[in-house]
Amino acid sequence: MLDIDTMRVAESCVAITVFVLVLFGTYRATRAPFAGWWSVALFLSGSTSVVFLIDGEHHSLWAAIVGNTISVASAACVWGSARSLRGGAPSRWWIVGAGTVFGIATIVEKPEGLAWPGGVSMLVGMAGFLAWAGAELWMLVAQRRRHRRLEQQRFSEVESALVFMAVASTAVSAFYAFRVCVYAVMGPESDFYQRWAGPLATTLAMTVVLVVVTYAVAVLHQLEEAQRWRSRARRDDLTGLLLRAAFVESVTSTLARRDSSSRAVLIAADLDHFKAVNDSFGHAEGDRTLLAFARALQRELGPRDVAARWGGEEFVVFLADADATAISAVTARIDDAFARACDHMADPPTASYGVAAVDDRGSLHDALERADRAMYAAKAAGRHTTIVDGQFSA
Repeated sequence: MLDIDTMRVAESCVAITVFVLVLFGTYRATRAPFAGWWSVALFLSGSTSVVFLIDGEHHSLWAAIVGNTISVASAACVWGSARSLRGGAPSRWWIVGAGTVFGIATIVEKPEGLAWPGGVSMLVGMAGFLAWAGAELWMLVAQRRRHRRLEQQRFSEVESALVFMAVASTAVSAFYAFRVCVYAVMGPESDFYQRWAGPLATTLAMTVVLVVVTYAVAVLHQLEEAQRWRSRARRDDLTGLLLRAAFVESVTSTLARRDSSSRAVLIAADLDHFKAVNDSFGHAEGDRTLLAFARALQRELGPRDVAARWGGEEFVVFLADADATAISAVTARIDDAFARACDHMADPPTASYGVAAVDDRGSLHDALERADRAMYAAKAAGRHTTIVDGQFSA
C-alpha cells in the first residue's frame, strides 16, 4: 500500500500541474472569476501537501499551523469559485480571514501525534466551506434546471459539469464531517480513524476530486467562450442591446408563453436630428448619445421586456404587459433619463416614439410595421412626442 508521503507528493504534483493548466489555459483566456478562484484553490491545495511533507517526521507545530491555514483557505477558494458562478463577488478578505481564524484555532488546539496534520478546527473549517460551496452549486443547478424547463431545452454538458462539481463538493464535505465525528468519538490515534478517515484516505479523495472538478472547470470554460461569441452575435457592440434577429427570437418566445390577459406592446423610437449631433460634435459624441439612450431604455425594462438597436439611431422596445397609461409613463421616464445624460450639450437631443399593440390577430412583423409608421407620424407631428397606432385600444 502506498505511504502517506508518496500520496502527498502525487497530490501536490497533480494540483500544481492542473493549477498551471487552469491559470494559463482558462483564466488568462477568459478572465472568468470562477476560474481565477479555482486556480488559487489548486495552488493552495498543492502547497498544503508540500507543507505537510516538510519536517513531517518531527511533527512540528509550525507546519501544522501553516498547513491547516492553507487547507481551510483552499476550501474557502472553492466556495469563492462556486459563489462567482452564481454571479456573486466574494471578497479576498474572506479567504485571508478564514485561513487566519483556523490557523489561530490550530495554535489553541495544538494537535499532536497522529492528529498532525489535522485537528478538529481544520476539519470543521474544511467541512463548512465545502458544504457552503456545494450549496451554492446545487442552487445554481436548480436555477439552470428551471431555465431549461422554461425554455424547453435538453440536459446539457454544462449542467452535467455543474452536477459533478456539486456532487464532488458535497461528498468531500460529508467526508470531512465524517472525519470530525470519528475524531471526536474514537480519537485520531485509533486504527479506524487512520484507515478510513486519516491523512492517507483524505489525500486519495482530494486527488480524485481535483481531477473531477478540473474537468468541470474546463467544460465551464467552453461555456464562457461560447457565451462570449453568442453574445457578440446577438448584441450590438456599442449599446449592448439585442440585434434584430435576437430581438425577434426573444420576443417570439415570450409571446408564445404569455398570459392571454396580458397586453404586449412595441415601441419604436428614433433620435431626433441625430445627424446634427454627429456633424456638430463628432462621431464620438454621437456614440455616447446612442449609449445614453440605450441605458435610458434599459432602466425601464421589466424581467420580460426586451430592447434592441434596430439600426443607426433607431431602437425598438417590447413591453410584455402595458396599457396606454403605463406606456406614457415609460416614454416620459426614458426622456427624463436621456435628457439628464445629455445635459452637458447646449441643445440636448430628443426622441420620437411610435406605439403599437401586439395582438393575437396579427404577426410580430405587422406590429413592428405599425409601430414604425406611428413613429414616423410622431416625426411629422413635430418630433419629441409619442404617437399611438390607431389599432391600439386603451
